[in-house]
Amino acid sequence: MSLFGTLLLVLACPPDEPRSPLQSLAEMTVHPGCRVELIASEPVISDPISIAFGADGRLWVVEMRDYPLGESDSGQGQIRILEDRNRDGLFDQATVFLDQLSYPNSVLPWKDGAIVCCPPEILFARDTDGDGLADEKTVLFAGLATGNPQHRVNGLRYGLDHWLYFSNGDNGGEISSEQTGDSLALGTYDLRLQPDQGRMERLTGTSQFSRCRDDWGNWFGGNNSTPIWHVVLDDRDLRLGSHALVARRREFIKDPAAKLQTLIPQQRRLNQPEAEQRFTASCGLEIYRSDQLPTYKNGFLVCDPAHQLIHASGLKRHGVTFQERPLGANTHGELLASRDPWFRPVQARTGPDGAIWVVDMYRQTIEHPEYIPRRFHTSLDFSAGQGRGRLYRIVSDDITGNRQPWPNLTQMSNLQLIETLHSENGVLRDLAQQQIIEREDAEILSVLSRLVVESMNPLVRLHAMHILSHFESLTTTALQGLLSDPHPEIRRHAVEKCRHLFKTETGLRETLYSLINDPSSRVQLKLIGILAGDADEASLNVLAKLAHQKGHDAFVRDAILSMDDKRLPKLLPKLLSHHPIPPSSGPMIGELLLVSHRMKNHEALKSGLQAITQSTFSVDTENWQMRALAHWVSGLRQANLSVESLVKDFDESLSESVEQLQQKLNHARSIALDTTVSPEVRRCGLAVLGQFTSEFPEDLSTASRLLRPQEPSMLQTLAVDVLRSVRQRETGHRLLESWSTQSPILRERILEAILKRPDWTRILMEKLEQEDIDVQTLGPKYRQQLVNYRFPDVRRKATELLGQIDEDRERIIADYTASLTLTGDATRGKLHYEKNCASCHETAAREYPLAPHLSELTRREAESLLIAILDPNRSVEPKYQRFRIATESGEIFEGRIGADGEDSISLVDAQGKISIVPRETILSIQSGPSLMPEGLEKEISPEQMADLLAYLIQGT
Repeated sequence: MSLFGTLLLVLACPPDEPRSPLQSLAEMTVHPGCRVELIASEPVISDPISIAFGADGRLWVVEMRDYPLGESDSGQGQIRILEDRNRDGLFDQATVFLDQLSYPNSVLPWKDGAIVCCPPEILFARDTDGDGLADEKTVLFAGLATGNPQHRVNGLRYGLDHWLYFSNGDNGGEISSEQTGDSLALGTYDLRLQPDQGRMERLTGTSQFSRCRDDWGNWFGGNNSTPIWHVVLDDRDLRLGSHALVARRREFIKDPAAKLQTLIPQQRRLNQPEAEQRFTASCGLEIYRSDQLPTYKNGFLVCDPAHQLIHASGLKRHGVTFQERPLGANTHGELLASRDPWFRPVQARTGPDGAIWVVDMYRQTIEHPEYIPRRFHTSLDFSAGQGRGRLYRIVSDDITGNRQPWPNLTQMSNLQLIETLHSENGVLRDLAQQQIIEREDAEILSVLSRLVVESMNPLVRLHAMHILSHFESLTTTALQGLLSDPHPEIRRHAVEKCRHLFKTETGLRETLYSLINDPSSRVQLKLIGILAGDADEASLNVLAKLAHQKGHDAFVRDAILSMDDKRLPKLLPKLLSHHPIPPSSGPMIGELLLVSHRMKNHEALKSGLQAITQSTFSVDTENWQMRALAHWVSGLRQANLSVESLVKDFDESLSESVEQLQQKLNHARSIALDTTVSPEVRRCGLAVLGQFTSEFPEDLSTASRLLRPQEPSMLQTLAVDVLRSVRQRETGHRLLESWSTQSPILRERILEAILKRPDWTRILMEKLEQEDIDVQTLGPKYRQQLVNYRFPDVRRKATELLGQIDEDRERIIADYTASLTLTGDATRGKLHYEKNCASCHETAAREYPLAPHLSELTRREAESLLIAILDPNRSVEPKYQRFRIATESGEIFEGRIGADGEDSISLVDAQGKISIVPRETILSIQSGPSLMPEGLEKEISPEQMADLLAYLIQGT
């Protein structure tokens, strides 16, 4: 059919009807210099969500045929193998390899079969009789969480280390190895597995769908609303003692609020209508690893099936991580976009032929019913598109004629496999590496032993290093050479290979130590990850020097501070011995003081106190002592400790240092109120208040004075934190006494502090009852917390004063439907948004966002948005679920789970403050509903709701 004839068919096709594969192809727009080719479609395949390339030239396709409403035991999912028998570049043979699967999501050819991710299990399947259908199926790992198929463990990818890498998906689970019997709770982590040995390890997460890596083994992830982040600190390099806080392990590369360049007006968004033209369904992440399309080489590709497009951007090095870079003046961000509303790209992959392969699930509705208001269910056909699905590849316009698929590596000789390691195509190199490892041929290892030191191609040296390491054939001599390789990424990987060897190889140890001066910060960061697990004194010396040199880098600082708690205090005197100490070292020294205190390490604490007390504080500059003291005291406050407890916790030999320290604290106290110095210096002074019982009255007065609206907001916020640490009943009165003059943001901070302590909460209830505080100033979030408070007397009083939250959400929604017919005022609506919504919905760029991003929004479906506002618990994603933790000290923490560690839980409150709660102090943990509270109808009338909807829809 001619292109003109195809276009006529497209124009004749109703917008709510599916297009044929050729019609859909004609509605695509692709970057200049590229074109799109259709390579497979229904009925050859159906409902594809993931692909994998076989070393034998075959394509493996995962078909989630039961999405979204298949029964748990329906077994409709399949793994299908496609072949190009006539070698014309198009697949003409399809074989069902494995069927009767429930929601399979990823596959990878492995030895004489394939690994299949199908939660709750990870399987190995193979065909033993040659009929193409797997007749042997073995469970390798089990226990993965099921639930919504969008949130299951997925994303099976091959690593340079011959491990398989998976995305958590958000549901995680507790995975167990059938071979070893070991189990592992995933929590908020991703996962890697060694299927032949049954080994498991947790990785920094939580990516949704799916993880990927570049040629050099840098791993990237993302989730629905965050298209890409770089994993800077991985779990294997972090010991994460119970006293350490690693604030950030990932670098966010793409702004989640970036506007997408869609080709068609968006259909009514039933799931997250507030986020049209913003990333809401990011998935299928890929780093393009070939040279056929040089514009995109080493850049990232991310699918957004809700917007019918694939976004592309470049990457550039930035210290230990990456930044986004534009692809070029004539190239916009959308690599591929379609006018077909059924086009649903869910995965982009670098093909072994150099093309970019695209998996199109092809559905009318891609959202899962769980996230769509129930009132719409009867009008939607969630199966529309079932049985359809297409595969495309994006190629260079310079490529003409029929093209053969990638070569069959299983038929290659050993030397041909070695030659394939020289390919510019990263997928081919991976397939060659996997074949070499599976053959276990000594002849190949002999050749690789020469190439690892002699090859002029650094990527060949990289693969050779990993293959030899897998077979424990990487000699110490070769490793010594790789540690001084001219390419920094080779040196970084060589450091990783020394993780265990250097403890017994003296020569390796000395070479490792020499890398302290390596010009690459990435090599130094990996060096920290290795040495942090070593007890040798010389390793501590190297870490201290790196801390002195690189303490300003948050990732370097966190990597060092994550080492074992028992060894951290030993680092403090070593760090203090390096002079001059820059101000940037202050936070690390403060953290080391905190750990020394908590670990009751007398010598380390004494050296730190002496260093601080024997120096002179400067009133007009923020020197390291001020920063260290402020950071230490802030940590003590969070740990329910104080400077005053030093003498009690240790012995009298510290009393002299404590007396000298009190003089420094008094000096810092005076700085807190000195308006002639910078707010940052005043912040350091303010942070030390509340450390001596004798000074409580004065400190309460000082902190209360800083709650005045004339003070900088940073100081007001810190003043609340200081007051929160003074656990006296009077403090509750001080926090609330100037309520009427406080800004909404500061009031939230105060309420977060008040509600953590039952005695202060009762003071709040008294003031509400006496009408010293207006009930309407609390907001629905805190009113809901009060009527559901832990203690019955508070709940009763809150219900009496605030009223019970109406549980009849359907009736309330019906009462507010009038808002949909009113003409709202977006200017007034913005005020309602800022008062009631902004504090949570403006957090998308945080490590742990509290809610989907709602800024600069356009073309919303008002009715669906109204339902989401008034009935937020109708559909709750696990990552936005509220948890309440009660501790032995009487404090109550509420928020979302940030990190679920072995020894502690990190909870993020509405202010973005991270609280680390040691497990040994926890009395109870309760999971609750959505972080978004019910009861907004108490704050907003139907007329005001119309204004709010107008603002959200207009997006100004």
